[in-house]
Amino acid sequence: MPRRRTLTHPVRTVGGMARARRNNQPGTLHHVMNQGVDGNDIFFGDRDRLTFEQLFGQLHDEHDVDILAYCLMGNHYHFVGQAGENGISDGMQQLSSSYTRIVNERLGRVGPLFRGRFTSVTIDSDEQLLATVAYVHRNPIDLVPAAALAAYRWSSYGAHLGQRTPPSWLATSPIANIISVDEHRALVARDVYPSKSCGLAVDVVEGALDQVMPDGSGCRRIVALVASAGAGGCSTAELMHRFDFSTPTAARMALSRARRRCAGSADLAGLVATVEAAIARGTVTRGV
Repeated sequence: MPRRRTLTHPVRTVGGMARARRNNQPGTLHHVMNQGVDGNDIFFGDRDRLTFEQLFGQLHDEHDVDILAYCLMGNHYHFVGQAGENGISDGMQQLSSSYTRIVNERLGRVGPLFRGRFTSVTIDSDEQLLATVAYVHRNPIDLVPAAALAAYRWSSYGAHLGQRTPPSWLATSPIANIISVDEHRALVARDVYPSKSCGLAVDVVEGALDQVMPDGSGCRRIVALVASAGAGGCSTAELMHRFDFSTPTAARMALSRARRRCAGSADLAGLVATVEAAIARGTVTRGV
Protein backbone atom coordinates (compact mmCIF):
# COMPACT_ATOMS: atom_id res chain seq x y z
CA MET A 1 0.00 0.00 0.00
CA PRO A 2 1.44 3.44 -0.87
CA ARG A 3 2.58 5.53 2.08
CA ARG A 4 -0.07 7.97 3.23
CA ARG A 5 0.67 11.63 2.72
CA THR A 6 -0.41 14.63 4.76
CA LEU A 7 -2.42 17.41 3.14
CA THR A 8 -0.16 20.46 3.02
CA HIS A 9 -1.69 22.60 0.28
CA PRO A 10 -3.56 25.74 1.42
CA VAL A 11 -7.31 26.18 1.39
CA ARG A 12 -9.22 28.88 -0.43
CA THR A 13 -12.88 29.85 -0.12
CA VAL A 14 -15.21 29.60 -3.13
CA GLY A 15 -18.85 30.58 -2.81
CA GLY A 16 -18.60 30.47 0.98
CA MET A 17 -17.27 26.89 0.99
CA ALA A 18 -13.72 25.83 1.84
CA ARG A 19 -11.97 24.12 -1.02
CA ALA A 20 -8.43 22.80 -1.13
CA ARG A 21 -6.18 24.55 -3.64
CA ARG A 22 -5.69 22.32 -6.67
CA ASN A 23 -2.58 20.14 -6.63
CA ASN A 24 -1.29 19.93 -10.19
CA GLN A 25 1.80 17.84 -9.43
CA PRO A 26 2.54 14.85 -11.71
CA GLY A 27 1.34 11.54 -10.32
CA THR A 28 -1.28 13.11 -8.04
CA LEU A 29 -4.62 11.34 -7.86
CA HIS A 30 -7.73 13.52 -8.27
CA HIS A 31 -11.48 13.12 -7.89
CA VAL A 32 -12.59 15.41 -10.73
CA MET A 33 -16.13 16.68 -11.27
CA ASN A 34 -18.08 19.41 -13.01
CA GLN A 35 -21.69 20.25 -13.83
CA GLY A 36 -23.70 22.34 -16.24
CA VAL A 37 -24.42 26.06 -15.97
CA ASP A 38 -27.26 26.60 -13.46
CA GLY A 39 -27.48 22.82 -13.05
CA ASN A 40 -28.56 22.33 -16.66
CA ASP A 41 -27.71 19.20 -18.65
CA ILE A 42 -24.30 18.77 -20.23
CA PHE A 43 -25.22 15.46 -21.89
CA PHE A 44 -28.22 15.62 -24.21
CA GLY A 45 -28.10 12.00 -25.28
CA ASP A 46 -25.84 8.98 -25.54
CA ARG A 47 -24.08 10.54 -28.54
CA ASP A 48 -22.71 13.24 -26.23
CA ARG A 49 -21.60 10.74 -23.61
CA LEU A 50 -19.79 8.77 -26.30
CA THR A 51 -18.05 11.99 -27.39
CA PHE A 52 -16.99 12.62 -23.79
CA GLU A 53 -15.55 9.12 -23.54
CA GLN A 54 -13.57 9.76 -26.71
CA LEU A 55 -12.20 12.92 -25.11
CA PHE A 56 -11.16 10.81 -22.12
CA GLY A 57 -9.04 8.93 -24.66
CA GLN A 58 -7.42 12.18 -25.79
CA LEU A 59 -6.84 13.19 -22.18
CA HIS A 60 -5.00 9.91 -21.68
CA ASP A 61 -3.09 9.84 -24.98
CA GLU A 62 -2.14 13.51 -25.27
CA HIS A 63 -1.77 14.52 -21.62
CA ASP A 64 -0.78 11.21 -20.00
CA VAL A 65 -3.70 11.34 -17.54
CA ASP A 66 -4.76 7.89 -16.38
CA ILE A 67 -8.53 7.45 -15.89
CA LEU A 68 -9.15 5.01 -13.03
CA ALA A 69 -12.94 5.32 -12.75
CA TYR A 70 -15.72 7.51 -14.13
CA CYS A 71 -19.45 8.12 -14.32
CA LEU A 72 -21.35 10.33 -16.75
CA MET A 73 -24.79 11.49 -15.62
CA GLY A 74 -27.17 14.06 -17.11
CA ASN A 75 -25.97 17.41 -15.79
CA HIS A 76 -22.61 16.39 -14.33
CA TYR A 77 -19.74 13.94 -14.43
CA HIS A 78 -17.24 12.39 -12.02
CA PHE A 79 -13.95 10.67 -12.66
CA VAL A 80 -10.86 9.60 -10.78
CA GLY A 81 -7.65 10.43 -12.62
CA GLN A 82 -3.91 10.42 -12.06
CA ALA A 83 -2.07 13.48 -13.36
CA GLY A 84 0.58 13.05 -16.04
CA GLU A 85 3.97 14.74 -16.34
CA ASN A 86 2.35 18.13 -17.00
CA GLY A 87 -0.29 17.82 -14.30
CA ILE A 88 -4.00 17.69 -15.00
CA SER A 89 -5.17 21.29 -15.54
CA ASP A 90 -4.07 21.72 -19.17
CA GLY A 91 -5.68 18.45 -20.22
CA MET A 92 -8.93 19.30 -18.43
CA GLN A 93 -9.04 22.73 -20.05
CA GLN A 94 -8.70 21.08 -23.46
CA LEU A 95 -11.34 18.44 -22.64
CA SER A 96 -13.87 21.03 -21.42
CA SER A 97 -13.36 23.44 -24.32
CA SER A 98 -13.38 20.68 -26.94
CA TYR A 99 -16.56 19.13 -25.57
CA THR A 100 -18.31 22.50 -25.33
CA ARG A 101 -17.36 23.34 -28.92
CA ILE A 102 -18.57 19.97 -30.26
CA VAL A 103 -21.90 20.13 -28.43
CA ASN A 104 -22.50 23.79 -29.30
CA GLU A 105 -21.85 23.14 -32.98
CA ARG A 106 -24.18 20.15 -32.99
CA LEU A 107 -27.01 21.93 -31.16
CA GLY A 108 -26.51 25.37 -32.68
CA ARG A 109 -26.07 26.94 -29.26
CA VAL A 110 -23.56 29.50 -27.98
CA GLY A 111 -22.01 30.20 -24.62
CA PRO A 112 -20.49 28.10 -21.87
CA LEU A 113 -21.75 24.61 -21.16
CA PHE A 114 -20.09 24.08 -17.80
CA ARG A 115 -20.63 26.29 -14.78
CA GLY A 116 -16.91 27.02 -14.55
CA ARG A 117 -13.57 25.32 -14.13
CA PHE A 118 -13.61 21.74 -12.95
CA THR A 119 -13.56 20.87 -9.26
CA SER A 120 -10.98 18.39 -7.98
CA VAL A 121 -10.27 16.75 -4.64
CA THR A 122 -6.79 15.34 -4.07
CA ILE A 123 -6.67 11.65 -3.10
CA ASP A 124 -3.95 10.84 -0.58
CA SER A 125 -4.35 7.20 0.45
CA ASP A 126 -5.60 3.81 -0.71
CA GLU A 127 -8.58 4.10 1.65
CA GLN A 128 -9.57 7.45 0.19
CA LEU A 129 -9.11 6.07 -3.32
CA LEU A 130 -11.41 3.11 -2.65
CA ALA A 131 -14.01 5.34 -0.99
CA THR A 132 -13.94 7.77 -3.91
CA VAL A 133 -14.18 5.09 -6.61
CA ALA A 134 -17.10 3.47 -4.74
CA TYR A 135 -18.79 6.88 -4.55
CA VAL A 136 -18.32 7.42 -8.29
CA HIS A 137 -19.69 3.97 -9.10
CA ARG A 138 -22.71 4.52 -6.81
CA ASN A 139 -23.59 7.79 -8.54
CA PRO A 140 -26.43 6.43 -10.75
CA ILE A 141 -28.22 4.90 -7.72
CA ASP A 142 -31.25 7.18 -8.19
CA LEU A 143 -31.48 6.23 -11.89
CA VAL A 144 -31.11 2.46 -11.74
CA PRO A 145 -31.61 -0.18 -9.03
CA ALA A 146 -28.55 -1.07 -6.98
CA ALA A 147 -28.43 -4.50 -8.63
CA ALA A 148 -28.15 -2.85 -12.06
CA LEU A 149 -25.38 -0.36 -11.29
CA ALA A 150 -22.78 -2.46 -13.09
CA ALA A 151 -24.96 -2.47 -16.22
CA TYR A 152 -25.08 1.34 -16.39
CA ARG A 153 -23.32 1.95 -19.69
CA TRP A 154 -21.77 5.32 -18.86
CA SER A 155 -19.82 4.19 -15.83
CA SER A 156 -16.61 2.21 -15.36
CA TYR A 157 -18.20 -0.04 -12.72
CA GLY A 158 -18.97 -2.88 -15.12
CA ALA A 159 -15.40 -2.82 -16.44
CA HIS A 160 -14.03 -3.01 -12.91
CA LEU A 161 -16.18 -6.06 -12.25
CA GLY A 162 -15.02 -7.74 -15.46
CA GLN A 163 -18.48 -7.54 -17.03
CA ARG A 164 -17.41 -5.16 -19.80
CA THR A 165 -14.17 -4.80 -21.73
CA PRO A 166 -12.47 -1.61 -20.53
CA PRO A 167 -11.51 0.96 -23.17
CA SER A 168 -7.79 1.42 -23.74
CA TRP A 169 -7.70 4.65 -21.73
CA LEU A 170 -9.30 3.16 -18.59
CA ALA A 171 -6.85 1.81 -15.99
CA THR A 172 -8.56 -0.79 -13.79
CA SER A 173 -5.41 -2.41 -12.37
CA PRO A 174 -4.70 0.25 -9.67
CA ILE A 175 -7.99 -0.65 -7.99
CA ALA A 176 -7.67 -4.39 -8.67
CA ASN A 177 -4.25 -4.34 -6.99
CA ILE A 178 -5.82 -3.02 -3.76
CA ILE A 179 -9.21 -4.71 -3.52
CA SER A 180 -10.80 -7.80 -5.04
CA VAL A 181 -13.74 -7.68 -7.41
CA ASP A 182 -16.03 -9.16 -4.76
CA GLU A 183 -14.85 -6.65 -2.16
CA HIS A 184 -15.42 -3.77 -4.54
CA ARG A 185 -18.87 -5.05 -5.46
CA ALA A 186 -19.78 -5.40 -1.80
CA LEU A 187 -18.43 -1.95 -1.04
CA VAL A 188 -20.53 -0.32 -3.74
CA ALA A 189 -23.65 -2.36 -3.05
CA ARG A 190 -23.59 -1.84 0.71
CA ASP A 191 -22.91 1.89 0.40
CA VAL A 192 -20.60 1.63 3.40
CA TYR A 193 -17.10 0.65 4.32
CA PRO A 194 -17.00 -2.67 6.22
CA SER A 195 -15.85 -0.94 9.36
CA LYS A 196 -16.98 0.01 12.85
CA SER A 197 -20.62 0.50 13.75
CA CYS A 198 -22.32 3.82 13.26
CA GLY A 199 -22.41 4.37 17.02
CA LEU A 200 -18.62 4.46 17.06
CA ALA A 201 -18.42 6.46 13.83
CA VAL A 202 -20.62 9.41 14.89
CA ASP A 203 -17.75 11.33 16.48
CA VAL A 204 -15.59 10.58 13.47
CA VAL A 205 -18.28 11.95 11.14
CA GLU A 206 -18.55 15.14 13.18
CA GLY A 207 -14.78 15.51 13.27
CA ALA A 208 -14.57 15.04 9.51
CA LEU A 209 -17.31 17.63 8.99
CA ASP A 210 -15.49 20.10 11.23
CA GLN A 211 -12.41 19.76 9.03
CA VAL A 212 -14.36 20.64 5.89
CA MET A 213 -17.04 23.19 6.83
CA PRO A 214 -18.05 25.42 9.76
CA ASP A 215 -20.64 24.23 12.25
CA GLY A 216 -23.23 26.75 11.07
CA SER A 217 -22.95 25.98 7.36
CA GLY A 218 -26.33 25.68 5.67
CA CYS A 219 -25.34 22.56 3.74
CA ARG A 220 -23.74 20.78 6.70
CA ARG A 221 -26.83 18.66 7.44
CA ILE A 222 -27.08 17.50 3.81
CA VAL A 223 -23.41 16.51 3.69
CA ALA A 224 -23.65 14.92 7.15
CA LEU A 225 -26.67 12.84 6.13
CA VAL A 226 -25.09 11.50 2.92
CA ALA A 227 -21.70 10.87 4.55
CA SER A 228 -23.28 9.19 7.58
CA ALA A 229 -25.16 6.77 5.34
CA GLY A 230 -22.05 6.23 3.22
CA ALA A 231 -18.64 5.94 4.86
CA GLY A 232 -20.22 6.46 8.30
CA GLY A 233 -22.11 3.19 7.97
CA CYS A 234 -25.45 4.34 9.43
CA SER A 235 -28.50 2.18 8.84
CA THR A 236 -31.91 3.75 8.21
CA ALA A 237 -32.82 3.25 11.87
CA GLU A 238 -29.59 4.92 12.97
CA LEU A 239 -30.17 7.84 10.61
CA MET A 240 -33.68 8.20 11.98
CA HIS A 241 -32.37 8.41 15.55
CA ARG A 242 -29.39 10.65 14.84
CA PHE A 243 -31.19 13.18 12.61
CA ASP A 244 -34.51 13.12 14.50
CA PHE A 245 -36.69 11.75 11.69
CA SER A 246 -40.13 10.59 12.76
CA THR A 247 -40.19 7.35 10.75
CA PRO A 248 -37.78 5.14 8.74
CA THR A 249 -39.61 6.24 5.58
CA ALA A 250 -38.92 9.89 6.40
CA ALA A 251 -35.24 9.07 6.87
CA ARG A 252 -35.04 7.22 3.54
CA MET A 253 -36.82 10.02 1.67
CA ALA A 254 -34.58 12.68 3.22
CA LEU A 255 -31.49 10.68 2.31
CA SER A 256 -32.71 10.27 -1.26
CA ARG A 257 -33.32 14.04 -1.54
CA ALA A 258 -29.91 14.79 -0.07
CA ARG A 259 -28.23 12.44 -2.53
CA ARG A 260 -30.01 14.11 -5.43
CA ARG A 261 -28.86 17.51 -4.18
CA CYS A 262 -25.28 16.25 -4.04
CA ALA A 263 -25.57 14.61 -7.46
CA GLY A 264 -26.65 17.95 -8.91
CA SER A 265 -23.92 20.02 -7.26
CA ALA A 266 -20.22 19.51 -7.82
CA ASP A 267 -19.46 21.55 -4.68
CA LEU A 268 -21.66 19.35 -2.48
CA ALA A 269 -20.35 16.18 -4.15
CA GLY A 270 -16.80 17.32 -3.47
CA LEU A 271 -17.60 18.05 0.17
CA VAL A 272 -19.20 14.63 0.61
CA ALA A 273 -16.22 12.91 -1.01
CA THR A 274 -13.80 14.82 1.24
CA VAL A 275 -15.78 14.02 4.39
CA GLU A 276 -16.12 10.34 3.43
CA ALA A 277 -12.38 10.17 2.78
CA ALA A 278 -11.69 11.68 6.22
CA ILE A 279 -14.05 9.13 7.77
CA ALA A 280 -12.28 6.32 5.92
CA ARG A 281 -8.89 7.47 7.15
CA GLY A 282 -10.19 7.57 10.70
CA THR A 283 -12.25 4.37 10.85
CA VAL A 284 -11.32 1.83 8.19
CA THR A 285 -9.02 -1.08 8.77
CA ARG A 286 -8.77 -3.34 5.75
CA GLY A 287 -7.34 -6.84 5.79
CA VAL A 288 -4.26 -7.69 3.77
